[in-house]
Amino acid sequence: MTEQDDLSYYTRRERDERTLADKAAENCVRKLHTRLADEYARRARSAFILARAKGASRSDESELKEG
Repeated sequence: MTEQDDLSYYTRRERDERTLADKAAENCVRKLHTRLADEYARRARSAFILARAKGASRSDESELKEG
């Protein structure tokens, strides 16, 4: 899986978990889904940062080859 795939997956899962949290009748279930959503959000941020870093390094490599 690429970083972009990871980012899409984690973002979708975060949204799904927040929807489930909103619909949960029990407070403990709501908290669980919220914790899962928060974790997916953290992973999405990490995937985004990694994708940007790899994109920057590829750009740097292509500039070196062109120069």
